[in-house]
Amino acid sequence: MIKNTNNKELRKTNHFVSKSYLKNWCGDDNKLYTYNTLVWNTKVPLWKKYSPSAVAYHSHLYTRLGNKGLDDAIERWFADDFESPAQRAIDRALKGSKLSRDDWNKLIRFVALHDARSPARLITHLENMPQDLSEILEDIAKEIQHPKFINSEPTNHGGIERHNPLPVKIIPVKENNETFLKIESYVGRSTWLYNLKYILTNTIKVLHKHRWTIVHPYKGMKWFTSDNPIVRLNFINFDKYDLKGGWDVKQGNILFPLSPEHLLFTEMGTRPPIKGSCFDKDKTVFIRKIIAENAYRKIFTIEPEPEILKYSPRIINEKLCKAEKNMWDTWHTKNLSMEEKYSNATFIPESDSNPLR
Repeated sequence: MIKNTNNKELRKTNHFVSKSYLKNWCGDDNKLYTYNTLVWNTKVPLWKKYSPSAVAYHSHLYTRLGNKGLDDAIERWFADDFESPAQRAIDRALKGSKLSRDDWNKLIRFVALHDARSPARLITHLENMPQDLSEILEDIAKEIQHPKFINSEPTNHGGIERHNPLPVKIIPVKENNETFLKIESYVGRSTWLYNLKYILTNTIKVLHKHRWTIVHPYKGMKWFTSDNPIVRLNFINFDKYDLKGGWDVKQGNILFPLSPEHLLFTEMGTRPPIKGSCFDKDKTVFIRKIIAENAYRKIFTIEPEPEILKYSPRIINEKLCKAEKNMWDTWHTKNLSMEEKYSNATFIPESDSNPLR
């Protein structure tokens, strides 16, 4: 049995969509239907049933190498501070009960978690971060003083902060009797977790100023969800829109299906529909469409939905499937290798300004 630094069993199966949330799409057999947007070949069934524990996870997605060994503090933070507190609020919402301010706050934190930690967001981070990190290291090089940083010990932050700092190696290089500093870091799990921590403790505040509601689909229709369940919509009309919105964009929308009958919704800067309202048929069809378009690799439903094949046609690409499988199969070992390499690095202190935004 693998144990973490607190001598507890290490949580190595890390879900990026909460199991308790996916249960809302389960039938009497406690399973939900799954549609893959990327498949190896045409023989892959369109729909397959899984239990919530068997989908939407990767091994050691949030595990990190800490000072005393492998550490799952991030996974436990997600569970203890975001997922578990939100469960009562979600249950009350699905029952149609009146929600308290505390209930709404917990629902909003649940939204932030599922947006920030999605694989789609991770891939964007890995693609965009190299250029950003290069600029960050240049800024650091201008500010640091040689005697203060060389051979320094990692900063000992309290609480969650000490588990996901940004490691930076500062190496003295002598050339022509002068000493220069070579500064290096890397893009991977550490930078992603560093960024997640900032988003979920600082950026999250903007979500609490919006006015939220819960709406129902048109009669006879249902909401489904995906492995990228938070839809950030910039809307002009049904034919002109994009799904690249932010958390604080005037008249932008954030949508989050809570169950086949419930959708958490806000339009920033405006009064939301009355809680319990039903969208008309055109709006319901459009929202179902963008939920499917926003999916990364999987769509989850309580029953097969033929329209999804039109909204999100399957990509049949064996090469891409192999590449993604290899990425996730080697995710932990590759990141662990880098974390070991930087285990004696200097650490950038936490601040109110996130360098990785």
